[in-house]
Amino acid sequence: IGITEESLPKIFERYYRVSKNHLGSGVGLALVKSLTQLHKGDIYVYSERYKGTEIIIGIPWGEQSYDSSELAAPCDQNAQLESIDTSILLPLREHDNDHHPSITKLNKSILLVDDNHELRSFLKQTFENFYYIYEADDGKSAVEIATEQIPDLIISDVMMPVMNGIEFCKAVKEKFETRHIPFIILSAKDALSTKIEGMESGADYYFSKPLSIDLLRLTVHNIFEQSEKLKQRYTNNYLAEAAELVHSEKDKEFFNTLTAIIEENIDDLKLDADFLCERLYISRTKLYQKIKSISGQSVGDFIRTIRLKKAIQIMTHEVIAMNDVADRVGLQSSSNFSRAFKREYGKSPLQFMQSLKKN
Repeated sequence: IGITEESLPKIFERYYRVSKNHLGSGVGLALVKSLTQLHKGDIYVYSERYKGTEIIIGIPWGEQSYDSSELAAPCDQNAQLESIDTSILLPLREHDNDHHPSITKLNKSILLVDDNHELRSFLKQTFENFYYIYEADDGKSAVEIATEQIPDLIISDVMMPVMNGIEFCKAVKEKFETRHIPFIILSAKDALSTKIEGMESGADYYFSKPLSIDLLRLTVHNIFEQSEKLKQRYTNNYLAEAAELVHSEKDKEFFNTLTAIIEENIDDLKLDADFLCERLYISRTKLYQKIKSISGQSVGDFIRTIRLKKAIQIMTHEVIAMNDVADRVGLQSSSNFSRAFKREYGKSPLQFMQSLKKN
């Protein structure tokens, strides 16, 4: 299709792309130029828009063109080429993740967004052994998938057609359903200004291309592991609050409001998902997805956890009968209260209080 006159001086610059719709990554011609210069050669480009392009490379021939340090040693006829390590292209082996049994393909999902099919396939092959993978080739379709599926993590390229990665990240971080999802940006642009733009869009991590796949895999694992630790701390530690599970101010505000509504109506036996939806002005589906994706609990389990945390607060500050505690936190009877408490904390209320006093 030819190259415009304005673009011709830039085509050998690293990461330069003629347009956002250009499929290349801006590395190939820069590599050609560096290899040509290394061999003391020249490059000539002739191009006419919509007629074609011709690139001619001239490299000096003959030993006299190079000094002794630039000449290769005589070739050993029995020598063989070094074997290529293709392990990076293969899926992780099962035993590589044996020491992380809590993070499995069954309970974590990743949305991969990149218009480059080969890179997207490579990333999918890297992660699909352990996580469920969703795919999209532009930001617009990715927003729809993220909103509908609520993945646990998003990995996105920046330069894409229809909607680029920066715009996509902003859209994700502005939506109630998706703003809590960790977002990793992959970009061929390594400039500080580009990184700042990416982080300002709400991205949590920024990786420059070419990227280290090992570092990316470790980062993904750490994100999921940290998320699991926060969830376990929230359910196991009676002092932990739901707002500690999230990072954005909007999500903290939402969980503080949600917790306040539950605590204000904690003795109401009708306190359930519908009760909360009416006061938060959101749908049952949105509420369930938000609580489930962040805490790992259903709405009912989330309410029960807060009731039990409130019960512990009452028991540690007052001398009170178990029946009265159960009534005040909406668990109807001491038997229901004791059963729910043991399921949550592994001890009866009495045993839990005794262990607190010992500590």
